[in-house]
Formats: sequence, structure tokens, C-alpha cells
Amino acid sequence: MAVDSVHPPAGEMTSGWLDSVAESAQVVEVMYPGHALGRGSELARAMDAGVYLAVDVSHVHIQRESGAIDEKVLRRLFDYDRVCEVHVSANDGRTDRHWPATCDSFGLPWAAERAAVGVPVICESYLHRVDADGRRRLMGVLRDRLYS
Repeated sequence: MAVDSVHPPAGEMTSGWLDSVAESAQVVEVMYPGHALGRGSELARAMDAGVYLAVDVSHVHIQRESGAIDEKVLRRLFDYDRVCEVHVSANDGRTDRHWPATCDSFGLPWAAERAAVGVPVICESYLHRVDADGRRRLMGVLRDRLYS
């Protein structure tokens, strides 16, 4: 499946939006609170509707740290069979920082499981803010964690 994911709209998720996304088979990115798909309850509804998802582990980390997703929905999301791409970067659990992932970044082991079955993994770090050694370290982490 060719993947071109999109961000959902800001604000609460509406039933009309969810229905249109489910019908269109568009891949929609999991977001953080303040956007559609930014809370576990919305993710559960989207999975019930069979929506194709791009899971940004940094966004899920923010949801987790803010209490917007519980462990039951998180486990369900990580087992969901309609995850079409995974986005990786790191953050402080409060803001989407797009920091380079490290060996202990949230979600990296799960991203590796998905990569192993052919799900595309996209590095979303702001590499223009990292020097050459930092970029090499990041690529080493991704290679070692995702593709070894």
C-alpha cells in the first residue's frame, strides 16, 4: 500500500469526519490532545471504524504522559492491524519536539516490530538542528534498533 498520511483537523473528532475518513481509506496520523485522534477514546472509535493509521510515537508519548490514553487503548493501538506507517522522534512528553530518537525513546521497540513486518518507519527529527555527529548517532540508533 502506498502511504500518504495526513494530519487530522484541530479540535474534537466529529462523527462526520470519522465516517468520511473511514469511507475514503485515507491514512490519518495519530495526534496529541487538541486534535482529532489526540485522545485514547478517539483512537478507540477510529479503530472500531477500521480507520487506517499512521502512528507517531512521539504523539502517543504526549497522550500517555498527559493521561489522554490508557494502557488498554495503547496496547490495542500497538496491536492494530491497520497501522500503515510509523513516525519516530523523541520529546519530553509535553510538546512535540521532533528531537532525534535515542535507544530508550518511547515506542522505538514497537516501531522496530512494525519495521520487521514491512511497515514504513519515518524519521521525523529536525535534523537541521543537529550537528553531523548527532545525525550519525541518530542514524546508528535507527539502524541498530529498527533494522538489526
